[in-house]
Amino acid sequence: MKASFPNFPLPALPEECINRSAERHRDLLLEKWRKKMRTGTLADKTIQGAERPVVIGVHMRRTSHIRHMKVLYGSKVMEPIFFHDAFAFARKRHGKVAFIVVSDDLPWCRENVIRHHPDAVALDEPISRDEDFALMALSDHLIFGLGTFALFGGLLAKGDIIYATNVSYDLTRHYQAETRVSEARHKNLIPFHYRKPY
Repeated sequence: MKASFPNFPLPALPEECINRSAERHRDLLLEKWRKKMRTGTLADKTIQGAERPVVIGVHMRRTSHIRHMKVLYGSKVMEPIFFHDAFAFARKRHGKVAFIVVSDDLPWCRENVIRHHPDAVALDEPISRDEDFALMALSDHLIFGLGTFALFGGLLAKGDIIYATNVSYDLTRHYQAETRVSEARHKNLIPFHYRKPY
């Protein structure tokens, strides 16, 4: 009898199609970033050229996770201040950067984070989870607040993975073991303590 895994649906597209689609989305976002930077407050002569910025994926998990964090941990999802502070940290560390935001709530991201940062962009319309994941994996580095989805996307990206130090979550719930992100002992994990822990 064939096993079914209702909680783990197969990708809607073959892997190579997902990767190509994510590459197209990344290129569109970088072009959007160049246009935005030409008119933004951070614009300078270096932005006008074709030099590629350091691409930093940013995952903002919201929607169902808001209730999930409240019920299981008596906590909240990440507030905008985490992303504002993490962006400043990433700029200081990497220089010219392009923040590419993926989320299950893009309108909230635009209103609360992206509009405050000339070097942050997101797609105009949502894409599939698979494409979001591939887009994170194509980034040079990753910033994320909550969720194993983003953590594994960051591990595939192979660069820095900037995460909040004051958040604990269960990476191995099915095996009855509580694990903090910091206990993953990955060399590129960068704990980041921002101004307003909750």
